[in-house]
Formats: sequence, C-alpha cells, structure tokens
Amino acid sequence: MPDFTLDQARAGPTTADTSRVFNQLTSFFDWLRRRAVSRAGASALAMSARPYGGAPRTPLGRRWVGQIVGSGLVALGVGVTLATDIGVGPLDVFNIGLAERLDVPMAIAVWLVAAVMMVLAAVLGNPPRLGTLVTPFVLGAVLEPIADAFAGLASLPFIAAMGVQVVGVTVIGIGAGAIVVAGFGAGLGELISEASSWRFGRSMSTMRLCLEVTLLGVGVALGGPFGPGTVLVAILIGPAVTRGVRWSEPLVNGPLQRAVSTDTPPGFPSTSHRRHEVPEASPGLVHR
Repeated sequence: MPDFTLDQARAGPTTADTSRVFNQLTSFFDWLRRRAVSRAGASALAMSARPYGGAPRTPLGRRWVGQIVGSGLVALGVGVTLATDIGVGPLDVFNIGLAERLDVPMAIAVWLVAAVMMVLAAVLGNPPRLGTLVTPFVLGAVLEPIADAFAGLASLPFIAAMGVQVVGVTVIGIGAGAIVVAGFGAGLGELISEASSWRFGRSMSTMRLCLEVTLLGVGVALGGPFGPGTVLVAILIGPAVTRGVRWSEPLVNGPLQRAVSTDTPPGFPSTSHRRHEVPEASPGLVHR
C-alpha cells in the first residue's frame, strides 16, 4: 500500500482521485441503465428489441390469448410477491403506497396511475394502443383478491419467503414476456421512456432508469412495501422477462411466426429492421 504523509492527508483528495471516482460512477451508471429494475422497465427493454407490430401472420385470436393470459400471470406474480410481505417490485411499491396514502382499494390506485401515465405519454407524443389498457385493467381487478388468497405466505420464514418471491418474479417474467410477444402495444414503461427520450433528447435507457428510480423513490416516500423482496425483484426482473419472451414466443406466435412488420405510423420513418432504442439527442420517435 502507498505511504501517505500527514500533509497529503490534510490536502484531501487529488484531481486524479476525483477523476477516478467520477469515472467509476459513470461506469456504474452506464451499467445500470442497460438493465431494468422494475417490470415496466424490463418490458420496455424487451419491447425495444422487438420488431414493429409483432408477428403479423399469427392469428389475431391467438395473440389476444397471449395478451390476456400474460396479463393474468403478471397479476398472479405481483399478488404472490405482495402476499409474502417482504417487499414488492419498484412499480408496485408506488402503486400500493399510493393506495395506502389515498385510502383507496389497490384497483383504484393501479388504474389511476395507469391513466395518468397514459395521458402523460399522449401529451409527450406517444399515445397508448388498446393492448396497453389490458394489463393495468386486469392487474387492478385481481391484485387484491390474489394477495388475500395467498395471505398465508406472510407467515413463512424469511428464507422460504425469498424462495416464493423468486417464483413470483418468474411468473411475472413469463406473463410480461407473453405480453411483449403478443405485440398489441407498448407497456406503460415503454410509452413514457420512448416519449421522454424524444422530447428531452436523451437515450431511452436513461429515461427508463429515471422513471424506475422516480417511481421507487416516491413509492417509498408514500409508505409502499419496500424491503429485501424489492431488491430481489429489481435484480431478477430483467432476466425473468428476457426468459419469458423466449419461452412465450413459440406458444404465442408459433415456431415460424417470426416475420417482421414494417408498418409505422404516418409521418414517421419506415424501417424493416429490428427496432433499437433512440440514441442520445435523436430528434425522432418510434411507435409500436
């Protein structure tokens, strides 16, 4: 180890020390923004790598089954993580914290948050599609009954509860993956991330991270159920959704339904390649 003199200690950190710390923080931020810590962010990350419009040759009814079943699985997984009483995912910390602060049923809070986010996305230039409405509607309708049905999980030992939490996150990932594959419209996280990326000239990954951190911070301030389970969800939700997309692809679209649609909304550039996130300072905005 280097020897430091008393004068060096009194002088405080050098310019090189400050630069090294800054570079480390920058590297950590870059690493973090390439990942997702909430189901909204994980779905947005997965959707950003999907082709426009899903797989157009897949029967419409089959895709709707994927959308609805996926929404139900997300609700089931969230309900299980809530019932363990060791903390829920960042987005649900916000939803439940709001419900407790307003003293309203969780369904009202979930629908209220979804409505506000949809309006905000529309104002920013990225209006929701029909598929965007399904998941928050299903989640709000069944979340509290599912949590009540699994209320006994709250008495589990901590290690067992963490194991159940892993199962819940896996179920959320499969459900979110089915929703992504169905391709009926961007999720709430993607709507806001895409629109704000275009509006403020920052990358979609940066805006997604800002959204996740904001929801988590405000949720904790509102008294939402933050705990070790929240950390576990934040760590596992990205890989869970990625695997959910992989597992859901053949079930929703079939083994050969991987065609790419090139349809884009009027006034936006047409493309036949897979979508990538909006780069820094990009003036364009892509829609699903």
